[in-house]
Amino acid sequence: MNTLQRLGVLLGLIILAAGGSYGLWLLTTWGPLLVGGEGTTEAKPGELSGQKATLISDSACPNQTIRLATFYPGPIEGPRVQDPVFAQVLQAAIRQCDVIAVHGFRGPGRAPFVPFFDSLAKDRPIRYFASESLRDRTIRQFSVIFYDESKVILDRRRSGPVEDPARVFRWRPLVASFAAAGVPLQQAFTFTVVAAWVDPLRICSELEMLSALLRTVASQHAPEDDIVLLAHLEADEEALLQTLRPYIPAISGVPNSARGTRLASNILLDPRVTCEFTGQSGVISWEPLFGRDSEGSPPDLLFFPVWAEFSTREGLSLELFTSLPGPELAPRAALLPTRFSQLEDRFLGL
Repeated sequence: MNTLQRLGVLLGLIILAAGGSYGLWLLTTWGPLLVGGEGTTEAKPGELSGQKATLISDSACPNQTIRLATFYPGPIEGPRVQDPVFAQVLQAAIRQCDVIAVHGFRGPGRAPFVPFFDSLAKDRPIRYFASESLRDRTIRQFSVIFYDESKVILDRRRSGPVEDPARVFRWRPLVASFAAAGVPLQQAFTFTVVAAWVDPLRICSELEMLSALLRTVASQHAPEDDIVLLAHLEADEEALLQTLRPYIPAISGVPNSARGTRLASNILLDPRVTCEFTGQSGVISWEPLFGRDSEGSPPDLLFFPVWAEFSTREGLSLELFTSLPGPELAPRAALLPTRFSQLEDRFLGL
């Protein structure tokens, strides 16, 4: 066989391999549609289009994991939480998670919402942490962090609203430090959450400020290195990866808007240090919130909650859990309040 014949045979084999690979891709990608799969119908309000939302289910290790979440249903004023249907949905979201940042409360302080807050503790020891005082006459929007006291411990000395004297943020972020409960303190997963709501009219600038804020929190809260962002960001995953690097989103590819068109809320973490993330995350869909047997019209929600799951032991992922005690860790040093006034000067003029 001469050289030309050998080249011809080799070329034929390459063409056959390429054709087979293309055929396999075509079958796996378009096969379901060709054999009568789901069509591309427009999502109705309250439904998720595209990929199905991941429902919160009972964890394989319920006592060894904690669930963090973020939720922006839309503006929440006093009369809205008095609506029994909306209150039911908000309670369902809060009670399905161990730590959840709810954004959009609007009022003169938190006084109009205290009856609702107190009602959450009937079934579970749910407490709340808010940036606004009880009786503040200024009308402003703020976030509230709800947490289950039986699953996590809040360190109030290390928690509070971000000091932002220049008012570079439209809505002040909230910082809270936690440790997993039910685990020896030297073995417990300790972490700090930053709850933030991005102004949709200033997305680019506020994402840059959030990136600077995360660096500030990591610096001032050292040696604590597990900083988790619970936020409504109004930005896609590509923008988050570019602006908030090295932080990555825990939820990917699943929309959380009520129309099922985009993913606007997310939980971000630094994978270099926060190895306690188990890889389990998703969106709480409509049925777990409203209830399968509920009657009446569902309330108007702009977005559904997103959640992510973490181990309760420091430095361990879910796959590494055993019945053996966790590793011995050095005690944590005292943390300082977060002062946004110490951020880079280039942000203070915005």
